Formats: sequence, structure tokens, C-alpha cells
Amino acid sequence: MLAAGAPAVEQPVPESVRTLPESVRVRWFGAGSPAPVDYARRQLQAMRTGEPAHVGYVERPALLAALAAAVRDHRPDVVHAFGWGTAGLWRHTDGVPVVHMAVDAWHRNAGNRRLPVWRRPLAAAELGRIRGHERRHYPHDAAVVVVAPDDAAELRRLAPDARIEVVANGVDAGDEPAALPAAPVLGFHGSFEAQHNVDAARVLVRDVLPEVRRAVPDARVLLVGRSPGPAVRALAGPDVELRADVADARAELADVTVYVAPLVSGWGLKNKVLEAMAAGRPVVTTARGAAGIGAGPGVHESPDVAGLAPLVVALLHDRAGLAAQGEAGRRRVVTDFTWAGSAAAIEALWERAAAEGAPR
Repeated sequence: MLAAGAPAVEQPVPESVRTLPESVRVRWFGAGSPAPVDYARRQLQAMRTGEPAHVGYVERPALLAALAAAVRDHRPDVVHAFGWGTAGLWRHTDGVPVVHMAVDAWHRNAGNRRLPVWRRPLAAAELGRIRGHERRHYPHDAAVVVVAPDDAAELRRLAPDARIEVVANGVDAGDEPAALPAAPVLGFHGSFEAQHNVDAARVLVRDVLPEVRRAVPDARVLLVGRSPGPAVRALAGPDVELRADVADARAELADVTVYVAPLVSGWGLKNKVLEAMAAGRPVVTTARGAAGIGAGPGVHESPDVAGLAPLVVALLHDRAGLAAQGEAGRRRVVTDFTWAGSAAAIEALWERAAAEGAPR
């Protein structure tokens, strides 16, 4: 396992991954020069090569040399390339097929990060290079894997010669969930470094909560997440609690009655929704929040933001049905969204790639 870091030299494996089995050897290519210097170097490299700057984060000379040595010495059946910027590694595997786990359509979600003002023009310039990267490299990978059908359809339009596959995320269902609290608490959690989570928090507090409180006056909101910026912190108040940078965001779901994910931006399958389902919390969301999961037991989908509050109110007024909906959602996770199921689907793609070889 070769892990890309910033910048280029090989470092001791971080403590967080030392619990892997001894049969898994991890080499991490991390800190060397100061981050601003590395960032500037990668931007200049992107302008010169036409590849996205993030490719320079992955394709470090030391990492590429280690990859070439691993292919030469071990001749693996397949190379698994995970994450943005790794699709082009097929050029360095000497004909060994590459299964690229893209997760989502990179060009769709690249603009979803919360960035300082000075970086936004650079990010805008990056989008064209990302589209070119996807068109150029995806047809050379044995498979390109995303987690939601919408992203697969988008990539098939962009790179029609590529083999695009959908493998849904999994989630650890964990122990039996706590009983729903008596108080009407609307919950939402996620990393607030991602703009789609900031947008969703705003919609929940400013649009959904006031409408819910017309019918349920004591309803309030619980926001949980990492790195909330000023826009999210400004939402906190008497009826809105913010729990920032907690040790385990999923544990906080025990204090949620109805999980509301009013996602109006961003793409892909949202593990936050699966985690809420696993926690036995009925979910109310938009089409983007239900992408790759779908409405059904435990998940109520509204075609627009205006339809979210009536769904929440109906759930809050039916306590027996509320608990049943939460249990139904958890059963869906345990049946349809396990990591074991995801791993089996990926392994099947490896076997097919090994049997068929790299695309020509």
C-alpha cells in the first residue's frame, strides 16, 4: 500500500494505520518541504502539463519509483488506485490493469470544498484540467468505480469509452441504537470543510426549522461536525446547538429524533445518511441526499426544500411510527449497505480486470 502525502519524501507510517495486519505493508510519502512551497510547485506543474494540480500530489517521483519497483518485483494481478488524481497511474504499471476508485465524478465535486478567497480563481482553472484528466485517463483503466448512479451517468457522458461501475458505500451498523429522545430534535452532521454541508446546515436552520416550529414549537436543531467556519457558527443560537470537532460524530446521533439532510449541492452517495439510518433515526432528505440510497423504509425524500418541513412534522406527530421508521432504515443498512458487500463487489472487479487485462 503506497499512500500519497504532502510533499514527497517517504516518512514513518502514521500511528493511525499501524493496526493493519502485518501482511499489509504500508509506505507513506509525506511531509518534506513546507506546504506553501509544495502547493506553488504543483500549481506551476499543472500549468505546464495540463494535468490537475492534485495529480502532482499523488504522482511524486518517490511514490512512482516505489510503484514501479512493486510492479517489477511482485507482478501483481491488479493495481487498485483510490481517490482523485490516481487514474493516470496506469501509465506506470507496465500493463498491469488498474481499477480506479474515483468515488464520485471529480469535476462535479472539486468545487465543493470551502476555500479561501485567494484560492478560488486557481480552483476554477483546475476544473477544465480535471475534465481533461477524466476524459484522457478513464478509458485506460480496467474499471472506474463511483458510489452513486448519477455520477456514473455523468462520467459515461464525459468519457463514453471508459468502463464506469457503481459500487455503493457501506457503513458499520454498530451496536443496537439508543431509543429516540422524547424532545423533537432535528439533527444533521458532516464535515463543514465541504460546502454542501454548509449549505445544508443553512437550509435546515433558516428554512426548515421555522416551518417545523409552526406545528412543533419546541423543535430545535443539533448540528455536529468538523471544522465549522463562521457561516456555520453563526447559525448557533437558543434553538440551534452546534457540537464541533467531537470525537465520534455518530455517537451524537443518539440525541437526534429525526435526521434532516436538506442537501441542495454536492454529489455522490452520502454516508452521513447511511450513518443516521444505522443509528435508527428516520431520515428526511432531498434527492441529492438520497442519491444512491433511494426513498423507502426509513428514508423520506422531498422533491424540493419546501416539502421537507411537512415530512418532518408528520413524523414528529407519530411517535410509534417514528420508531418503526428508524428500525426499518437500520434494517436496510444491515441488508444493503455493508462494507462486506462493497468489498465483495470491488473484489469481483479485481478478478475481472485480472482475467481480461488492461484496456488497449
